[in-house]
Amino acid sequence: MEEREDLIIKVTFFKESGKYYTHGKVNIGKARLWQGDDSFKQAIVDNQTMLTDSWIGNMHVVTEDLPEHDSDPNYREFSSALILAHEFRGMKRTVKPKG
Repeated sequence: MEEREDLIIKVTFFKESGKYYTHGKVNIGKARLWQGDDSFKQAIVDNQTMLTDSWIGNMHVVTEDLPEHDSDPNYREFSSALILAHEFRGMKRTVKPKG
C-alpha cells in the first residue's frame, strides 16, 4: 500500500484543564501514528497554523481522520489519538511557519 504524501487530519486542542480551545486541519505528510516515533507529533508541531508555538507542552491534542474520508473505500489510514500535553514538551518547530 502506498502512503499518501499529503495526509490531512483534524486536530483539536484542549487546555491542560480539559477545556476546548480550538481545532483545525494539519497536513502531516508521510508521518503516521503507528510508526512509533515522534514524527507524527513533530508533523503537528511543524504544520499546525492555528496557534503560536506557546501551545507546545501546554495543550492536549486529539487527532482524527477527516469525515470526508469515511466514504472513500480506498482510505486505509487511522489517525485517531489523544496526545497529552507533556508528550510535546521539549519539542520545537523544525520548519518556518507558512504565511
